[in-house]
Amino acid sequence: MSEIDVISHLMNVENQASSLIYDAQTVAEKNISEARAKADSLYKEHYDNLIKDFESNLTETKNKILQENRNSFQEYQQKIQSVAQDEKSFNNLLDSLLFKSEK
Repeated sequence: MSEIDVISHLMNVENQASSLIYDAQTVAEKNISEARAKADSLYKEHYDNLIKDFESNLTETKNKILQENRNSFQEYQQKIQSVAQDEKSFNNLLDSLLFKSEK
C-alpha cells in the first residue's frame, strides 16, 4: 500500500467514525426528547390530578362550613325567638339608665 492509500483509508475510517458519532448523537437527542416529553406528560398528569383533588376538597370543605354556619345561625335564631321578652324589666332598666339623673 502506498502512502496515499493509507491516508485515504484513514480518512475513510475517520468519516465512518464521524458518521457513527453523529448517528449516536441523533439517537441520544431523540431519546432525551422522548424521555423529556414523557416526563412532562407524567408531571402534567400528576399535577392536574393534585389540583383536581385540592379543588374537590376545597369545595367539600367550603360546603361543609357553609352548612355548619347555616345550622348554627338557625339554632341561634331559634334560641333568640324562644326567649321570652320581659318588657317591664327592660323598660325599668332603660328608665334607670336614661333618667337616673332626673330622679
